[in-house]
Order: sequence, then C-alpha cells, then structure tokens
Amino acid sequence: MVYRISVDTGGTFTDVVVAAADGSLTIGKAMTTPHRPFQGVAAALDVAAEQLGLDRAALLAATSVFLYGTTRATNAIVEGRTARTALLVTQGFPDILVLKEGGKSNPHQLDVDYPEPYIPRHLTFEIPERIGADGKVVAPFDEAAARAVAVRLADLEVDAVAVCFLWSVVNPAHERRMGALLAELLPDVPVTLSQRALHNLWFCDSMGRAAAGDGRMGCGGSWGSLVWRTGWSMAARDATGSWSGSRRWSSGRASSGCSARSTPRRSGGRPTGRWS
Repeated sequence: MVYRISVDTGGTFTDVVVAAADGSLTIGKAMTTPHRPFQGVAAALDVAAEQLGLDRAALLAATSVFLYGTTRATNAIVEGRTARTALLVTQGFPDILVLKEGGKSNPHQLDVDYPEPYIPRHLTFEIPERIGADGKVVAPFDEAAARAVAVRLADLEVDAVAVCFLWSVVNPAHERRMGALLAELLPDVPVTLSQRALHNLWFCDSMGRAAAGDGRMGCGGSWGSLVWRTGWSMAARDATGSWSGSRRWSSGRASSGCSARSTPRRSGGRPTGRWS
C-alpha cells in the first residue's frame, strides 16, 4: 500500500491525515511541541500508524508524498515573537509598512489606529536608489551608502534583513546587488528580497511578505517526496527540507480551501462557485 501524508502543525495540536491508495483516510492527532515541532509530528504519525497496523518508520517508508503546513509563522507574527529584523527600502519610502495596508483591514478608516508594524521604524533604513515602473534606473544604486548601512546592521546585531526596493518586481538588479552585499558583510544573517518573497506589482504586499522574514526549518524522516504547503494553497517542492518564512505565512490554514473543494466530491457532491 502506498500512502500520502498531510500534516498541519498548529499552535495547540498537530494533525496528520494519511490517505491510502484506495481512498481511505486515517487521522492522527497529538499535542504540538513548540520548541521541537517534529516531536509533535512524530507523535501524530505514531497515532495514525498504529491504526494502520504499522510503526512510524514503516508508514514513512511506504509514503510517496509528505505534505507539510503550519500556523507557526502566522502565530509568531500575531504574538510579536518574530526575529529582530531590519528593513531596507528605497530612499523616500520608509513608511509603507506602517501606512497604507500595514496590517489594517480598512486603511481608510481614520478612527482606528494602525497596529505596530512587523519591523519597527528605528530598524528601517533608506538606501539611495530608484527603479522606475518601466524598469529603467531613475537613480543609481549607491553602493557606498549601502555598505555603510550593512555595517550598521552588523553593529545592531539584527537576526534577519528584509529588502524591498521600489519596482524590483520589474527590475530586481538593485535588490539583488543589496542582497549580494549583505551576503558578503553579514554572511550568517538570513536575507529576504521582496521580489523573491512575493513577485507582485502591489508594493505594500511585497514589503509585508519580505518583512515576514526568512528562516529555516528542518524535518527529518525518510519518505518519497517532501512538499511544503504555502500560504497561497500551493505546494512547493524543496529538496533541502526548508522554505522561507514569508511562504510559511498562513500555510496551515491555506489547506482549508483545498479541503473545502475535495470534501463534496468525496461524498458524491460537487463544489460550487470559484472552487468548481
């Protein structure tokens, strides 16, 4: 028997669903272990494996796809437990993360204050450079100023850096050069470039995703293909067993849309609307 496994590590429980080739489903549930997430995954796998008359190793050995999603990144953002991150922006645009759509459901509702930004203003730095909407260079990348900011970040001992330059989605040259400088001067600090975090014309969305930060999360085991659930209900294959923090954002709850689509079909019905 060949199996497919889907896992969601939540803030309280870790849930595992094992799908067999004949269409049957087996569910395992265990408490989440925040400091060692795979312990909770292993416990939930043990529950499911026992129902199938297998041990965890045998279940994983017979698994063709292992799909993983988690709410850990979302919880960290909501609870303010993210890494100490610096934000580098195009000169003249330091407040986009605070204003416009900076976490406020209705940015034009003036009687409601904006929430605290993912990255505080004192850790936001402006880099002299500018790309136009047509992809042409409006202002050249100031390498000396960029190096000075990188040295400043080293002195501040930041844990991560997000880079979001205007119109990098059209021409990422300046963002990539900034990333190269950071890799040279801060080799042990994770860096997120907005044009890689979210290739999107909406600048505030790209900045928000970049500010969500980067990180690495390992998950040991032996199975066929490891697939990560992203926040857009898509699946990302990654042979290294890690995926960026910005893609982890909402990856747990993203599975609910896929479930809403498949459940009616399994029961003989047909989904309606945009999921059909």
